[in-house]
Amino acid sequence: MAPPVKYIGVRTETIGGSVGVIMYSANYSRLLDWAKVDSKVYKSGPLKDSGNPNRAETKADQEYLQGMIDELASRFYAVVEKGRGSKIKDWKSIKTARIYFGKSIVDVGLADQVMTHEQVIAKAKELSGSKNVYTRDEIKKMSESLSESPSPSYYRVTPPEPQEYSIVFKILKDIHVGSSIRFEYLMPYQF
Repeated sequence: MAPPVKYIGVRTETIGGSVGVIMYSANYSRLLDWAKVDSKVYKSGPLKDSGNPNRAETKADQEYLQGMIDELASRFYAVVEKGRGSKIKDWKSIKTARIYFGKSIVDVGLADQVMTHEQVIAKAKELSGSKNVYTRDEIKKMSESLSESPSPSYYRVTPPEPQEYSIVFKILKDIHVGSSIRFEYLMPYQF
């Protein structure tokens, strides 16, 4: 949902939505009363232990905790709004915090398109604006084809003395004719 994200593709199996905030609170104060177990809390403010399961919840606790949830939900909605903007088609449905699958995610505006893996790759390359974007699989295939070629020229390079610049020219000549070259730089000093 980050604003720089230009396009969101999902699969038909994608689970999305659940845009909301939840807090669960259990209360076992009546069980403690029944078992004659006393619980004592020392706190710095009246709401410090809101949600404490050892005591009955007060109206002030309920209002305070619900206010926190509402504030966090508001912030969450703002993030979604900033990231998706006018693409959101059904805020009322989204704010129910329901879960959507595949096409339903697109229908409410949380994603742009249901896509296959191949379509996602093509879209990513299109949106990058660069012809030099490769998937891991493509890079792996390229590196395998390079490893099948004859072994590269191997140079051990240390910082040259002025009279040793000829090795640099030999390396550049090899690069120019298309030889594969592997470099290893050795520091003049060991630490």
